[in-house]
Amino acid sequence: MIKHIWSVLCRSSSVDLKTNNISLFDVFERLEVSLTIPKDKKVPKFKKINLPVDYQIVSLWTHDQKKQNEIKIKIIFENPSGVKTDLVNKELILPSDKKRMRDIIKIQGIVLEKSGTYTFRLQAKEKKDNEFQNISELPLEIIINEN
Repeated sequence: MIKHIWSVLCRSSSVDLKTNNISLFDVFERLEVSLTIPKDKKVPKFKKINLPVDYQIVSLWTHDQKKQNEIKIKIIFENPSGVKTDLVNKELILPSDKKRMRDIIKIQGIVLEKSGTYTFRLQAKEKKDNEFQNISELPLEIIINEN
């Protein structure tokens, strides 16, 4: 059986080749974005904006080492209005010779529509017939300042 230990939303990470320890950089809890809006009255207020930021979701998993274990994971992004978007759909394979495994998912861009809490939901299922279950939620508060 595969067990989720933790997940973190960060700007980047680095794995030391000698010790195999991971360092997480710029862990995200809150982002502030400043927008310059033209003062021309013919320009409508923005509805959505793609914030060009690179970030990662880093997770640690463990499992029973008797056999190779597989798990399907997906990450759902939910904006403050409750609109959900699938960001990642993948299969994770934990080899039988490893007790634990880190998974680093690199993502580019966040679509913003207003200030509020945006949530990254990590879901997983082990068997084909099972439903995906929420195993972690990573909230990100985003403040949009319009100039």
